[in-house]
Amino acid sequence: MKSSRLTTIILIPLMACATGLFTLSAQAEEATHHQVHFSISQSDTLQNDTAQIVLQAIAESVSAEVVSQQINRQMQAAIKLIKPLKQIKTQSGPYSVNPVYNKQRVVQHWRGQQTLTLTTQDLPGLPSLLGKLEKLLTYQSTRFSISETLRHQAQKRLIAEAMQTYQDRASQIAQGFKAPSYELVETRIQTNGVQPIHNPPYMLASRAMAESAEPVMEVGESEIRVEISGTLRLPLVKTQ
Repeated sequence: MKSSRLTTIILIPLMACATGLFTLSAQAEEATHHQVHFSISQSDTLQNDTAQIVLQAIAESVSAEVVSQQINRQMQAAIKLIKPLKQIKTQSGPYSVNPVYNKQRVVQHWRGQQTLTLTTQDLPGLPSLLGKLEKLLTYQSTRFSISETLRHQAQKRLIAEAMQTYQDRASQIAQGFKAPSYELVETRIQTNGVQPIHNPPYMLASRAMAESAEPVMEVGESEIRVEISGTLRLPLVKTQ
């Protein structure tokens, strides 16, 4: 029993001593280096190459069946006009026919609507097409953006440029601290997607204008940005 107690008494100081030595060693390691956190960004402005147009078929009648027939005819005529154009993707939206009540809560007539969304990169041919579709459907909105292909190409190029700038900045910081060497211990790369910076509305020509008039189109621009942040580990330089 005495031997057992003596062993226990001796082991505890040894463990405490070992822990103290480890802490001192870690502090000594930290004291020989310091860390610098920094970041850089690289961006580019590109002209939008894709348009998404939303059109709508709208009809009203005292008969719900007539409303449905009118909407179907409008949509079929529009799709028939677009179908030969392989560069345009179409997607029909929600379809609804709802009653319209008067003040006495009696059904006065029926109103129906359905949307048709067009996506295309044929921007030069878009004004002429919309001029024709405006006779069949009601224009709702247009959104210009960058295609996936163009976005991936731009991001690939920007990441390569940003990496070079990032490494140059790390070297510059090390020189500013007069460090003989440096180590990048952490790097984070973030692509912030696409930010529209000039995306004006698509202006449709008034029906009161000459029939030859076409919608006015300004596709606008979008910005792609890449950000890189990291941690630079520098040895402390002792001054005399």
